[in-house]
Amino acid sequence: MKSCKQLIVCSLAAILLLIPSVSFA
Repeated sequence: MKSCKQLIVCSLAAILLLIPSVSFA
């Protein structure tokens, strides 16, 4: 995977990673 092909995929991945961070924080 060179780079994100779709912004939606990048945003979804970022959200999934941020949700647990906010929950634990």
